[in-house]
Amino acid sequence: MKNKFQFATTMAVIMAMLLNSLALADTITTDGDTLSTSSNIGVTSCIANLNYASSARINYQGGSHFASIGGTLNITYIADSPVTVTGASTQILPNGWDSGSDVFSFGFTTQVPAGISNGTYKVTVEVSGPKQGGGTLTISDFFNISVNCPTVQNQIITVTNITTQG
Repeated sequence: MKNKFQFATTMAVIMAMLLNSLALADTITTDGDTLSTSSNIGVTSCIANLNYASSARINYQGGSHFASIGGTLNITYIADSPVTVTGASTQILPNGWDSGSDVFSFGFTTQVPAGISNGTYKVTVEVSGPKQGGGTLTISDFFNISVNCPTVQNQIITVTNITTQG
């Protein structure tokens, strides 16, 4: 009876460890070229329009790759309103996109308007293009804009003891 209880306890501990490791996993790995975007942006001044130079970087890795011959990449920028993004809608992948050391980067501008409400705004960059061997490859990544501006309240200023000189 004691051995059955120890076995059941051991199995319960193993299952708990397995479930915790699955629940805590937060990365998704794809077998192919990857995209990484700018770091998250923190905004603490909301009185003027702000422009941020942002970038994205494509790394050659894994088993699925963009085709470098005729490799026109289509770029889509998706931003939570009222944040906007401007940048080229296409990029040409350089010839010779064929080794783990190949990297391709491009820039874009992220605009945060004056008066934006506090909160978190997501910016997603999606890249799609011809895949080596045929078909289409699509990859994406995102970054967040965290807005935390002080609340400005109307203030009334009372002026007293005004004298005029004649």
